[in-house]
Amino acid sequence: MSLECEHGQLARACNICEYEREIAELTARVEELEAALAEERQRTRLSEAVIRENEELTKENMRLTQSRDEWKRIAMEAKARVEDLLQDMREIGVAE
Repeated sequence: MSLECEHGQLARACNICEYEREIAELTARVEELEAALAEERQRTRLSEAVIRENEELTKENMRLTQSRDEWKRIAMEAKARVEDLLQDMREIGVAE
């Protein structure tokens, strides 16, 4: 091993070599953090997609519930009308 570095200084005392090592370490750390950020963004996009789908399903469920309640109301009105008609028929002697 040479006593001089590629910058023409003593290898163990070269600030440039030390800065280059530090830059390489920091660059590797930045790349690591960027990869982690990309993964987190992907998870966030998936979570947001699941939330949107859940919201759509909730809206559909509410619509179906309202529809079901409307049909129940119609059925109850029809039943009441049939009972009224049967009562009218009993009164005039057509039904028992």
